[in-house]
Amino acid sequence: LNFDAMVISESCCDALVVEVNNEHRLTIVGNQWQTFSIDLQSGENTITWRYRKDDSVSEGEDSAWIDNIQFSSP
Repeated sequence: LNFDAMVISESCCDALVVEVNNEHRLTIVGNQWQTFSIDLQSGENTITWRYRKDDSVSEGEDSAWIDNIQFSSP
């Protein structure tokens, strides 16, 4: 799995969290586009992207973006 992501928010406390089959795989922060890769097991997988927001402070756009999602086989 390859995808691009960007999070514009409070860098200490807000993040985009990626889970595969209910297992934490990535925590993404940062105010610029980055490319990420995750190895997946063959077969069916459940991928969850979740924006985790700390309620104490709002900073930036308090948003996360995902783009260019690609699945490929070796």
